[in-house]
Amino acid sequence: MAAPAADSSLPLLTRKRREEEKEEGRWSWWEDTWREVRLVWYIAGPAILTSVFEFSLGSVTQTLVGHIGTLELAALGIQNLVIAGIGFGVMLGMGSALETVCGQAYGAGKMSMLGIHLQRSWVILLGTAMLLSLTYVFATPILKLLGQSDEIAELAGKFSIWMIPELFAFAVNFPIQKFLQAQSKVMAMAWISAAVLVIHVILSWLFIIKLEMGLVGAAITLNLAWFLLDVGHLVYVLSGSCKDSWTGFSWLAFTELVDFLGLSLASAVMLCLEYWTLMVLVILAGLLQNPEIAVDAASIWKDFPALFTDDKLVMDKVSKIVLLLSASIFLSSIQPVLSGVAIGAGWQATVAYINLGCYYVVGLSSGALMGFKLNLGLEGLWGGVLGGILLQTIILVVITWQTDWDKEAALALERVSTWEGLVDVSSAGRI
Repeated sequence: MAAPAADSSLPLLTRKRREEEKEEGRWSWWEDTWREVRLVWYIAGPAILTSVFEFSLGSVTQTLVGHIGTLELAALGIQNLVIAGIGFGVMLGMGSALETVCGQAYGAGKMSMLGIHLQRSWVILLGTAMLLSLTYVFATPILKLLGQSDEIAELAGKFSIWMIPELFAFAVNFPIQKFLQAQSKVMAMAWISAAVLVIHVILSWLFIIKLEMGLVGAAITLNLAWFLLDVGHLVYVLSGSCKDSWTGFSWLAFTELVDFLGLSLASAVMLCLEYWTLMVLVILAGLLQNPEIAVDAASIWKDFPALFTDDKLVMDKVSKIVLLLSASIFLSSIQPVLSGVAIGAGWQATVAYINLGCYYVVGLSSGALMGFKLNLGLEGLWGGVLGGILLQTIILVVITWQTDWDKEAALALERVSTWEGLVDVSSAGRI
């Protein structure tokens, strides 16, 4: 009778063992997930702080200028989102090419190529800054051509000329940030940007409010802040903190510029089509009734309106579109992740077409229809843009889900080998 009892216990033991293995599997999954989350936040946390601190440079300026007057806020807002928006979008987009090449070179262990890519990007972006300075010089006629009132356009045009130096600061800053991000050296970036923000707050209050220099003071402090960022990053890199990836200036930076320019332009088109959507929205807002109020509301929608203006009408307008803005912010928390995947994989050209269709053919077109034809005003404009953002997010999710990532990894290795070529960058071409 003993044998049958032993046999009957086997399924119970097997079941228990399987449950233990399943429990171990769950625990292992949580351990892996937690480890991955910590690694992501180790990089993402300082990167987020860096973005917040750098975005706050403009926000601080806008906050203080907003308490000078509605016209000054409108001029600064339209310059920041249209004229500076052109420069910022192009420069940041072209600098984003380094996210592809530096990220893939770092993953392949080709450390010396990172410094070469950085210098190539500097060469291209400094040349681009010279060309883009023309948009700053002719800002007034450009804004008038786009339908802005003479008063806003002329004041914004003066401010644009004072802000030309920031273009060249962008040309240095954006590539070096991508260079450091590729190596996960994000904590240094956060500390540098935090220090610059503190200095900027103090100087902005002094020049704009205390010394009553208005927009002139705003231009001085904002230009200085961006150049201080450049100095901080350059000191960090040249001090030896990136000795494996930065081995000195090289003539190789002037080679393969055509191919690098192609990738940079694709990156710029991809990002600009997205970033300039807000710029076009502000331009359209300026064509609505009460353009100063509409432009101010569209310019400060991401922030607490009471911090940026004393005008009750502007604050009321922002409050009316808060639900649409909340939905936009929610989608904006998903979309950058998908765009980051696209940039890392080198899909900039493909995503540029997607952005063109979603943001302009669908988003802005339907927004203009609702805003002007259906008389829904700023709410209608934002509703259309929100639809475009939603469509773009869905398309990028599907593409990311369907991608063969093993094949993409093989293509990345091939791309790194192509960029490296046959030159020993560790010793050749040093200046």
